[in-house]
Amino acid sequence: MELFGGKKLSRKDIKESLNIVDSTVSYLISEMIREGLVEISLVREKHRGRPYEIIQLKKDAWYSIGLKIGREMVRGVLFNACMEIIKEIEVHITKEMRNNEGYISAIFRVLKNLSGRNVKAIGISSSGEVDSERIIRSSILNVWNLDLKRRIEKEIGSIVITLMNDVDSLAYFEKYFYGGRRFLVISYGVGIGASFFNENSVFILENGRSILELGHVIVGNGEECYCGQRGCLEIYASEYAVLKEFLKKDFSIKEFIEFEEEMFRRDLEYLRKLAKDPKVVKKYYTPSLKYLSMAVGNLIMLFFPEKVVFYGEGIRSWMVEEIKKFVKERYRNSVVGGISFLCREEEKNAWETGVALNAVEKYISTL
Repeated sequence: MELFGGKKLSRKDIKESLNIVDSTVSYLISEMIREGLVEISLVREKHRGRPYEIIQLKKDAWYSIGLKIGREMVRGVLFNACMEIIKEIEVHITKEMRNNEGYISAIFRVLKNLSGRNVKAIGISSSGEVDSERIIRSSILNVWNLDLKRRIEKEIGSIVITLMNDVDSLAYFEKYFYGGRRFLVISYGVGIGASFFNENSVFILENGRSILELGHVIVGNGEECYCGQRGCLEIYASEYAVLKEFLKKDFSIKEFIEFEEEMFRRDLEYLRKLAKDPKVVKKYYTPSLKYLSMAVGNLIMLFFPEKVVFYGEGIRSWMVEEIKKFVKERYRNSVVGGISFLCREEEKNAWETGVALNAVEKYISTL
């Protein structure tokens, strides 16, 4: 992994990073050259003596695909070995396609369009309850017990395939590009999700199942959620709650999820556009952000992260500052005082990149 992502290293860098002797470095480099994974170039520094070797991955050493399964679309990105984007494709999901077979059809269309190269790993991220092989349940997608890994392997053959919750894929993106040892990732939009990254991996069960169903923790006695519970956090804190306040209309979260595209999409996009200026919409967001801050504060009390990072279509930097303010007002300074609150609202392809990184990491471990 030391060479991953387009890094250029000298023999000395590799020796010190892996804490190995010169002969082992030479053996590893020879094996990687034989496998067609790396290339070597000579570099001469100004006013220095003999040139020295720089080792880097060949861009075409392998390719990987990152897939994001969402309510509105299935999106795929093809990466080379240096994690440079080669190709992107989206398949729009209509209401009639929101079921197991509809999503399978869209996924295969994306994979067919991105295949044809030396693809060694496919990473897939999806909302809902997910383990390493299937989407167990995603009410927002209307998908239940979809054995996704087996279906893809049956179609394209043996290949490294990873499947994870969409917020967990954001945690891998955060780790690779921004670093950190212990941190929380919060995804905010139509739904609300969370992931906790500790040391080298996300906090999941042994079978790969995601743990933090933040959007569906119960925080009140309100209306019935689309998941079947009553009083879920998403009822009070998601964009549904904000849009309801903004429009001054009475509609249920079940109606919002079922008819979001047909009845609410235009209003939601308008709200997101206005949300760039807190002076215009802050009053509509404040009640929801207070609920979200309590949920985030409780997670901080449980996990003691170094930072809390926010992603998602619905998040803005000023919202994160508001959440930070509310958390620090309600929780002990000894717990939340040193924690950073960060916003990644401008990140593109974070889901697809994060899950592809995880898949490639597993592929590299097989070499």
